[in-house]
Amino acid sequence: MALTIASYMIWLGGKAASMEQAKPPVEEVIASGQALFKFREFIANQGGNPAIVDDYSLLPQTQNEREIRSDVAGYVTGITATDIGYAAMHLGAGRQTKEDHLDYAAGIHLTKLVGDPVQPGDVLCVLKYNDRNPEESALLARKAFQIGAVPPVRTDYILDVVME
Repeated sequence: MALTIASYMIWLGGKAASMEQAKPPVEEVIASGQALFKFREFIANQGGNPAIVDDYSLLPQTQNEREIRSDVAGYVTGITATDIGYAAMHLGAGRQTKEDHLDYAAGIHLTKLVGDPVQPGDVLCVLKYNDRNPEESALLARKAFQIGAVPPVRTDYILDVVME
């Protein structure tokens, strides 16, 4: 998705005559490491530690993890984003009210995505949390995953582009 959006920016900015011509420069900037260098600059300019790009252990870490496992075989046919979002919020990764405290380490790692095959016992996602009770989040996260017998038809991330 980022490659497509960056290519559109180059093309619409007049730096390429077509989308086909705009894509190779973007791929080159990524392959050469220039994009990662610029990302480090963005972090540093905002007062952050650019070393986190190379060492994720410098980011806040949680004390607890809970794996959410499949109880059936099949394919992930859908993941309800609202359920994942509320599950993350209850772990501290989001706010229900503006006064709520954010836990910057908390969140959910999706280990299976739409279209992936699953077997009973496979980890669908991992809840990462500190001082919150994960029970409600576990129920929401498990409910979020729809598993069916037939793999879903894959769709493009970008369905259409509106140009005016």
